[in-house]
Amino acid sequence: SQGVYFAASQQNFEVSSFKALFAKEWQAFKFTYGVDLDRERFNAQQSTFDQRLSSESGGLDLDTASKAPRYPGYRVDGLSGYAQLDWYATDNLTVSGGARRQQMDVDVGKFKGVEGGSNDYSVSLYNLGTIYDFKNGHQLWINYGEGFDLPDPAKFYGKPGLSVADNPLAGIKSRQVETGWRYSDSDWDAQAALYYIWSDKVITTDSATLTIDVIDQKSRDYGFEGALTRHFLSGWEAGSTLHLVRSEEEGTDGDWIKRDARYASLSKSTAFVGWKGDRTSVRLQGNHAFTLEDDADHKISGYTTFDLLGSRDTGFGTFSAGIQNLLDKEYSTVWGQRATLFYAPTYGPAYLYDYQGRGRTYTLGWSMAY
Repeated sequence: SQGVYFAASQQNFEVSSFKALFAKEWQAFKFTYGVDLDRERFNAQQSTFDQRLSSESGGLDLDTASKAPRYPGYRVDGLSGYAQLDWYATDNLTVSGGARRQQMDVDVGKFKGVEGGSNDYSVSLYNLGTIYDFKNGHQLWINYGEGFDLPDPAKFYGKPGLSVADNPLAGIKSRQVETGWRYSDSDWDAQAALYYIWSDKVITTDSATLTIDVIDQKSRDYGFEGALTRHFLSGWEAGSTLHLVRSEEEGTDGDWIKRDARYASLSKSTAFVGWKGDRTSVRLQGNHAFTLEDDADHKISGYTTFDLLGSRDTGFGTFSAGIQNLLDKEYSTVWGQRATLFYAPTYGPAYLYDYQGRGRTYTLGWSMAY
């Protein structure tokens, strides 16, 4: 038996993009069109450390014994053209619709003796929406939109012996409907929305190799988003936000079950009280992540933290200061808890991956607009 060994990977991303947008407006219409160009590069190296030295020191003393590629490198070139038309049907009603054509070229390098290769992907995406303005502070809207994403090429093609040319990536297309209401006046800002997102594919992870697959399985997310702020004449304000979400996937018997806690979205809320003057602002905010548990009894425990923030505008720019995690709360981050589900016990005990949140942190910043 090889026993316990320590290794660490370094993953490098390089992203560049160019965007062009044009607009033409008539009395009752606005036409917007443009093009997006983007390129993403990725490579990763893994260092394996001297087994005896790292084990005897409990992972505190590390000496690199070897290096090797952790995942295959890749490059994704994207080209998208889009057009959007807004129709001001009446003084109160606006109807919008648009389309986007997205082209992606994926080039994957060789990995563990397997030749790399290329694949091309094209998809058309559409959106449609309407908003009604009552002209008294109230607005109602309803939207439909589509999205498209490719799974991580590095983790998909990280399986030894997998031919790139013979195994194109399975793109994941999602659809979303949303309806909501907002209100604003001198005293109140309020907003509430309901949404439903669905797809016919999900990503799964092989716990032994940490590579991924895309499988044909229905999934959905639905939830509520709300925000409320009260403004007082003295400059004080208070408010909160709430995002309740439930992630589900289709089970083997066709029923909807809770999505694996490694992938499911967490519900969150915030609450704040603050004061704004002519040039000074102060804000105390609480942040809460709700506990999540899936149908396999995997659990992501929630936590609450507080932040204190302040800023001052001067003739020499804006100075800001803050104290994050004001009460020095000890907690496991969401990723830390998910990492234990991904890696333990296959790659070691859970405590190795239970990454803790940052303690009380002081920040100081300065910015100037010119």
